[in-house]
Amino acid sequence: MSNNEKKPLHFLVFKILGILGIIAAIIGIIFTVKGFGEDGKTFMTGGFLTCFGLFFGLSFLIFGFRPEIARLSAKSAKYIQRETKEDLSEIAQTNADITSGAVKTTASAIRDGLRPKKFCKTCGMEIDEDSAFCKNCGGKQ
Repeated sequence: MSNNEKKPLHFLVFKILGILGIIAAIIGIIFTVKGFGEDGKTFMTGGFLTCFGLFFGLSFLIFGFRPEIARLSAKSAKYIQRETKEDLSEIAQTNADITSGAVKTTASAIRDGLRPKKFCKTCGMEIDEDSAFCKNCGGKQ
């Protein structure tokens, strides 16, 4: 992105939510470590702030930094693709070889299936079309 292009406003909102999430999570952690106090009122306040800080704060944090997380994910995918390019090429070539062999086998089977076949009158084995005798039983054709 060039310097002249401005980021959309929602990116700023996401960042603010992320920062608020960090602050809320820190407050929640402090209240969790410090304890809730001995009276019920402090316990309820501490419990609420802990819940808000840890649950909603971490949710805001993840939601707020979503664009950065997506960008890092894309960079990671590009790195993995670049690092595994040779392996992927080898796999593609192997698949092409397998496919080529399968196509040849299938074409050969189809071609063989379309040829007229001749069978021995005595034993029923397949024989060459121009055979006068069966290779299996020796019977005259």
